[in-house]
Amino acid sequence: MTSNDHRGRPPDYVHAEPEIIPPGRGERRNPTSQVWVWVADRDGTHRAAITPPGPLTIFLILALFALIVALILAVFLGAVLFWIPVLVVLLGAGLLAAAVRQRWRQFQHWLSRR
Repeated sequence: MTSNDHRGRPPDYVHAEPEIIPPGRGERRNPTSQVWVWVADRDGTHRAAITPPGPLTIFLILALFALIVALILAVFLGAVLFWIPVLVVLLGAGLLAAAVRQRWRQFQHWLSRR
C-alpha cells in the first residue's frame, strides 16, 4: 500500500492556497472596527454598530468588579470579626455559670451536713 491520503492524492498535495497579506496590513487591527448586528423592535429591523471595548474599558470593568468583591468580603469578614468576641463572651459566661453552679452545690452540701 502506498502513502496516499484517503482520497488517493499524493502526500505532497496542497490542500489550500496560502493567503498573501500585502505589506502594511499585517496583524494591525482597525481602530474603528465595529461589529454590526441586526436589531428587531417595534419600528422594524435595523442595523446597529457595536464597538468592542478597549483595554481601558476592560480594565475599569474588572477594577469595579474587584472593588465590589472586596466590599462584600470586608462586610463578611467584619461580621465574622464582630461575632468572635460575642461568642467568646457567651462561652466565658457559660463557663462562669457552670463554675458558680458547682460552688453553689458544694455550699448547699456543706450546709446540709451541719
